[in-house]
Amino acid sequence: MRFARTLAVAVLLPLVFSVLAQAQAQNKPAQFVQWTITTVRPSAINDYEEFVKKVNAARDKTPGSPRVLVYAVNLGGPAFTFYQLTEWEKWADREKFPNGGQMLTKVYGQAETARLQKMQRDAIVQQRSEVFAYNANASLNPRVVDPPAAFINLQRNVQGAGFVAYQAVALAKLSDRDLQNPNAGDSLRKIYGNAEATQVQDILNRAIRNRQQIFLAYRPDLSHPKATGTSN
Repeated sequence: MRFARTLAVAVLLPLVFSVLAQAQAQNKPAQFVQWTITTVRPSAINDYEEFVKKVNAARDKTPGSPRVLVYAVNLGGPAFTFYQLTEWEKWADREKFPNGGQMLTKVYGQAETARLQKMQRDAIVQQRSEVFAYNANASLNPRVVDPPAAFINLQRNVQGAGFVAYQAVALAKLSDRDLQNPNAGDSLRKIYGNAEATQVQDILNRAIRNRQQIFLAYRPDLSHPKATGTSN
């Protein structure tokens, strides 16, 4: 299976919200989030979705399976592209996640697992995985969002060859996009004055090499929104 074979690790996740973490005492987002980004051949979309649903059915029968949410690109990115989100608090937790291939084999047997894995490989154009660590100092109003948000406004900032940051804003409905957040420039000028605000904005503009905006829509039919309890 193509489960997170490559991890591009960064150290910053500003404005992040948690769409997968279990409720935590302080409502804090999980420390780590993994995005597995998959682009599928248009002619194989039904096969890919069948594969994902089979995997989720296997997760339901496998103790220790994490919550996994799937969002589809709605605007700003390639069509037939899915963002799969998984979160955990410690790497020791990540180490306990069930192995995908072994999970499928136990539930469906070797022959059916081989068929499903070939179906997945044939359907996928490209896939990559990235892991990011939550940074509370760079976040605004962070909280666990449960149930999952209907939409995510996702901004990817590239600040150099080895430094990438995500900003993620949860939206319950499309009309929430009409609500304007406070203008950053106006806020800076009000707090620091024109000269210092201009300096801060200039530093920010020079620091970001590339910025991408993507709007994602939740796919509950392809998601596994509840972790499967561990066996005694």
